[in-house]
Amino acid sequence: GLCYIPGCTRPASDCAHLIGRAALAVRWDTEPDGNCHMLCRECHSKGHAGQLSPSYVESFIEISGQDAWERLTERARAGSRIATPVLEVMLQEMRLLTEVL
Repeated sequence: GLCYIPGCTRPASDCAHLIGRAALAVRWDTEPDGNCHMLCRECHSKGHAGQLSPSYVESFIEISGQDAWERLTERARAGSRIATPVLEVMLQEMRLLTEVL
């Protein structure tokens, strides 16, 4: 696929996090309105340098809406951990992906 940032047409190559990876409750949240999205290397680098315009958060709000941003930040603040069954499903999916690659 292509980079998540609207207007960018480069191939996606990097997994980016809206909210830092230290927020375990949303660290691996890959739903469309979740914390992780695929960006191209250039947009990912610009985002970390604060040079991405519109910013990654602004792009997320444009795509998913302000309510989705508020739900995501609330989940991150709640600090809950990922349930073991969810982790097991994620591990199975990652194994399948690595077999394909």
